[in-house]
Amino acid sequence: MRDHKKRVAVVTSGGDSQGMNAAVRAVVRYAYINDMIPYVVYDGYQGLVDNHMEVLEWGHVQGLLAVGGTVIGTARCAAFRTRDGRRKAARNLVSEGIEALVVIGGDGSLTGADLFRSEWPSLLKELLQAGEINENQAARVKEFAIIGLVGSIDNDMCMTDLTIGAASALERICGAVDCIESTALSHGRAFIIEVMGRHCGWLALQAAIATGADWLFVPERPTMDDTPWDDVMVAHLKKLRDLGQRRLLIIMCEGAIDKNCNPITAAQVKTAMKEKLGLDPRITNLGHVQRGGTPCFMDRYIGTIQGIKAIEVLSRWDPSHQSPVIGMSNNQVTVAPLVEAVALTKQVSEAIDVKNFRRAMELRDPDFARSYDAYMAMTKQTEHLYSSSSARMYKKVHRDIPPQITKGTVSGGRMRVGIMHIGAPAGAMNMATRVAALLIMNRGHEPYAIHNGWDGLEQLEVRRLWRSDVWNWTALGGSELGLNRTKVTPKNVQDIIRALRHLQLDSMIIIGGFEAFLSAYQLKYQLSDKASKLYGGNCPCSDADLEYLRRMPVVVIPATISNNVPGTENSLGSDTALNVIVDACDKIKQSARASRDRVFVMETQGAKCGYLATLAGLAAGATNVYIPEEGITLKGLQNDVKHLRRVYHQKYSKQRKQSFLATGGLQQTGGGATAGNIMPRRSESGPPTSPGKLRADSFHLHDDLPSGTNHFKPRISEGRVILRTDRASELYTTEMIANMLKEEGQGLFDSRSLVLGHLQQGGSPSPLDRITATKFAVAAVDHVEFEQQRVFNSHGPMDGPDPSGFSKACMVAVQGSSMSVRDIQPIMEHETDVPNRVAKKPWWIGFRELIPLMARYTYFGDN
Repeated sequence: MRDHKKRVAVVTSGGDSQGMNAAVRAVVRYAYINDMIPYVVYDGYQGLVDNHMEVLEWGHVQGLLAVGGTVIGTARCAAFRTRDGRRKAARNLVSEGIEALVVIGGDGSLTGADLFRSEWPSLLKELLQAGEINENQAARVKEFAIIGLVGSIDNDMCMTDLTIGAASALERICGAVDCIESTALSHGRAFIIEVMGRHCGWLALQAAIATGADWLFVPERPTMDDTPWDDVMVAHLKKLRDLGQRRLLIIMCEGAIDKNCNPITAAQVKTAMKEKLGLDPRITNLGHVQRGGTPCFMDRYIGTIQGIKAIEVLSRWDPSHQSPVIGMSNNQVTVAPLVEAVALTKQVSEAIDVKNFRRAMELRDPDFARSYDAYMAMTKQTEHLYSSSSARMYKKVHRDIPPQITKGTVSGGRMRVGIMHIGAPAGAMNMATRVAALLIMNRGHEPYAIHNGWDGLEQLEVRRLWRSDVWNWTALGGSELGLNRTKVTPKNVQDIIRALRHLQLDSMIIIGGFEAFLSAYQLKYQLSDKASKLYGGNCPCSDADLEYLRRMPVVVIPATISNNVPGTENSLGSDTALNVIVDACDKIKQSARASRDRVFVMETQGAKCGYLATLAGLAAGATNVYIPEEGITLKGLQNDVKHLRRVYHQKYSKQRKQSFLATGGLQQTGGGATAGNIMPRRSESGPPTSPGKLRADSFHLHDDLPSGTNHFKPRISEGRVILRTDRASELYTTEMIANMLKEEGQGLFDSRSLVLGHLQQGGSPSPLDRITATKFAVAAVDHVEFEQQRVFNSHGPMDGPDPSGFSKACMVAVQGSSMSVRDIQPIMEHETDVPNRVAKKPWWIGFRELIPLMARYTYFGDN
């Protein structure tokens, strides 16, 4: 007798993308958690037509997080485009009692899925009339549901900020371009990089921003000058060459066009540069390299949470609603009508075809236009922005200020903006500095680098930044300005203010973590008040000093790997650190898998914030995480010991050994998990062939699951990792937990500890961090320029006598789906846990409970 549990199938269709396997894993496991039965469909829609479907078990999706592509296969299916093909697919779904389909693919795949659902009632009617199904079967699947997840490296779907696979593809592009830049600088050579994107320039645009490309071709915004595009490009590149720039880098997507919609090829670009500049550029087509490889943190993360969301939507399914598509808006998972998202996406290419490029830009995500404008602003070239022989040398700025510049003005000349790093190193600090400096120069102002934080400011370790100083900072990790954790106090505030006035700085951009946030707050809201309790009635500053401080705009760009700055959901460096942790987990799991009976306890940074451990644990498939927000208890450790004992005891059971022998053993490669050692063997035609019948109870099957063989090979020897934030507990240290697990393992398993330490702060920043740095820097420069203009227009120069021209201390912040510049004072007073240096209500804490659910190998039978 058939069971009455809801059955859901997951299919990957169209082009493969990194992160699809994470979504498949999430759908399968969360389906079991919600008492559903998950099926997988092999080879896309072709598997629906050919009836290549089967139930996957909990243990069969182990190890998929680190695997690129899609292990269940994808293929173009001409048959599914026909009514007869969709009729066959419907018959196969009905015969298995499948009531819902989760489709992971691009706009073409999702369009086909929505059409399939619209035809479902008529398809059932035809099958009933032909006698291919019975009334009971039709009644069970009458309300068929389809849920879409966008898997596309092009990031071309409207109504979502980021698609599954786009971030990893961008990582591949930027990694390749970073390598190419080394040889380009060595030989003084020009390179033309062609990336994917037939109708969407997202990859090309974001790669151009992240790598500092000199020219960009995207279909949404071709060169609109009356002059031919090649003459405009050549004139721009010639200016760069004349000013001494050694390397030239052009990034173009495969769908590049001119204003008349004529294709522009890399060969045409090369010919123009060769004939008009006398250069011999090299062409590099990255091709399918962009699709392959291990998924980055972001694709594992969004694949997981979107797969979970798909099952949540299905569990509350309302047949009267349209088919939904699951997307992302910054840190929020969104649900939108699938048909509307597909229709808007098609309108983009239609607008391009009729040369309505303005409309094409409007249809893209609003951030696309902002990114393009930021790129164009940064690449504006002006001769006076290049330094003389004084570049890259420390100088006391009071010896180097041009005498003709009017101090403290905007409308009267140039504004001087100080840029400072505070706290600990974080990825993309240098990128934010680069973007801010370029924008400041391009707008006619002067950027000044303040070295070594507040200590450096007191000692006047400040220099003028020029384009040549910051041009190659895109891939530099750490902090080129130097930093420390020195705070602003009543003892040093007078020296700091005097240094600011001596240097005649009009505004400041501070890049850093909680120390930067706290310094800006104290400087503007506490130490600028002569009656502040911090002074204890003995303020050393003059009224003129405090007035100068009150009127100077100060904006903070949050940059810390811990992502613990209140008031914002994202900080520079956190994505880079998460990639480091996830990569380390993959490698440690390989070691643990090789030894077959080892658990690693890995310590991450974060202090009193468990962000890194939680999100890395979710993306890497950790067994558990220990974070400061929860603390570590003896009962929790005992539960972990019981769980691990049960897991490893099952490993050595007689039934498990028999099932393992029946499969013919595991295929293991030196590179760890690959699609080749997870995918089943297949016959040349027809469904996959089983390597041997597997015992149902060896995988903790429900008794009422459909009978039959399972073609995935079980991952018996999956390595296990537990993550611990460094200050989760003073008593239960990382080493102590590892030793306790080893002792309590009673010979079933071993345990080791590992501390990642400052490895998380180093390395080249991730592309997403570089892009976020660009957005933050643009917002910061816009703010200080607006504030300085407002103060000057209302009250005159900075040293003027009017006390009403107060400028607030602000911070660039991301909240939900928007980016803004927020006043720090209400954030500090209402949203900050000052003793623990974290936000009172962290947005990510809800993901904590998913980790034991999604990573628990022996889920069945647990509460």
